Amino acid sequence: MEAAENINNEALIQNNMIKMDNVYNVCKATIKLDLNDGVGSGFFIKLERNNKEFYCIMTNEHVITEEHINNKEEILINYDNEKKYLIIKLDKKERIIEYFKESLGLDIAIVEIIPKDNIDNSFFLIPNYNYNETYEKFINKDIEIVQYPKGNNLSLSQGKILKIFESNDYIFFHDAVTENGSSGSPIVLKGEEKVIALHKGTLKDEAKNVGIFIGIIVDIMKTYKINGIRREYYKNGNLKYEGNYLEDEYDGDGELHYKNGKIYIGQFKNGKKNGDGFIFKDNKVIKKGKFANDEFLGNQNAEGNNNKEHEKINNNSDKIGQSKINSNSVNDMNNNDLYKGKKEKKENYVNVDNAKNISNNNVNNINDQNNNNNFFRDFKIQSYNVFKGLGDFLGVVCKRCMHQTKDHITIGYGQWKCNKCPEDDNICQIS
Repeated sequence: MEAAENINNEALIQNNMIKMDNVYNVCKATIKLDLNDGVGSGFFIKLERNNKEFYCIMTNEHVITEEHINNKEEILINYDNEKKYLIIKLDKKERIIEYFKESLGLDIAIVEIIPKDNIDNSFFLIPNYNYNETYEKFINKDIEIVQYPKGNNLSLSQGKILKIFESNDYIFFHDAVTENGSSGSPIVLKGEEKVIALHKGTLKDEAKNVGIFIGIIVDIMKTYKINGIRREYYKNGNLKYEGNYLEDEYDGDGELHYKNGKIYIGQFKNGKKNGDGFIFKDNKVIKKGKFANDEFLGNQNAEGNNNKEHEKINNNSDKIGQSKINSNSVNDMNNNDLYKGKKEKKENYVNVDNAKNISNNNVNNINDQNNNNNFFRDFKIQSYNVFKGLGDFLGVVCKRCMHQTKDHITIGYGQWKCNKCPEDDNICQIS
């Protein structure tokens, strides 16, 4: 919908808006999204996820698209009336990124804000939503939209909610004036700062603006849990955990960084250290063996320890057992199950018996069978973190220092330090 009459004097509108306490925070939370192929609006919002606070960006799916996410694009975010900015990468291993496709009528994208983004005193909106009430209560209500029309200055538009769709009660018509670039803007009730909806766009054949109530997304996110390989950060932005999750718990192979500098690399179950693993600090292994429910059961070489698997690893035997790598999918974005809140989980098992005899052709076969060119590389990295012997059996040599894996010690996820190069401060990354 054309909006020249509403946007001609944006500076005046902006100044008047900032003087209003109830809209000031909405202004701080409204963002301008600058992507490779265009500009859109959005907002910071705080939701609830699995009984945890969840800070994120909300906009339209046609602003942050499936293609942007698959390409792991970097986006520029201007906020606090363009006084501040940050750049984030659309990497699903770094942050929760979900989109609810326009074909379902939702047209909503969510991108998690994580501690390493280092947001500077931003205001996060909260939803105006009560599960026990219907959207009918909003008909004829006065609304305000804070937006970046055509990617220009921050602007305010006012109007009313006119009608709710009969087929989808979370979609409605409104008459607030908008422009290209306004898609994804927050919609609040006049005089309030809790967000009820986001602006979607204009229905061309009826020349009416369309909004989407966010209550349906509030409900979906409440039960959302993380699955698959992800990273987690402390509030100061330092890495806390990298590895596999199952239903929001550490589960499978992973790496846990403690605040005191210790690092545990090994297996987890239900959020606790369970299985084979080791703890090191200052590049020295201080514990190595079996763990159960976060308790260390003893060194693998301690008297009375009959852990044959570890004995075989230490003796460079021809068999190191079996390693399971969970690759649980957070959500398959292409199967329309997002709207239903369904999740697809997959488990890939790789038998590494007789690992010493694996040839390059076998490696290629493993890659082909799993339809993932990076699978064997990731598998070797994760297996090494726990068993270390796999690299020795394969005869893997570091291309940087030309020493074998058995001459290295793990100091990070996929990062190694060569013991044969004591004066070398460089980090090896064995592939």
